[in-house]
Amino acid sequence: KSNKDAYTIKPKDKELSAQYQSSLESYNRVFTDADADFRKTVQIDPQDKDAYFHMGLLYLSRAQLLETGKSQEDNFAQADGFFKQSLELDSQNADAMKYLGFTLLSEKKWEEATTQLEKLVELNSADREAWGYLAIAYARLGKKDKADAAFKKSGR
Repeated sequence: KSNKDAYTIKPKDKELSAQYQSSLESYNRVFTDADADFRKTVQIDPQDKDAYFHMGLLYLSRAQLLETGKSQEDNFAQADGFFKQSLELDSQNADAMKYLGFTLLSEKKWEEATTQLEKLVELNSADREAWGYLAIAYARLGKKDKADAAFKKSGR
């Protein structure tokens, strides 16, 4: 990401461009290998909730590195699906709930994010990060009072 940020600031810098391209190629190799490994894992054990969760993290991290556009949207959608599969196998997985909520926010699915994050803070009312995400979702829906209350609970 730091190479991407530097390249964005100085797009005509040949050295930065080469570093960015090299980093991107390395990341894509690691991503492809990790994706194949997780897919093998769920092929062997379709009930492996952790493999689905980690596949969600893998696609979420990739989506965050990509430029806005169809490829980014596709990776957010993949992450969304994998987090949901993990939650189908363990509906109380707080980490999967949180990352699904964050992914839904990234996809601008405000209502669905709100529903997911409300479940999370009901499960763990001390999760300040979840309250922060919920505040964003409420704000995007125009629910100012709820957004303010959630923001206060986030401790920010």
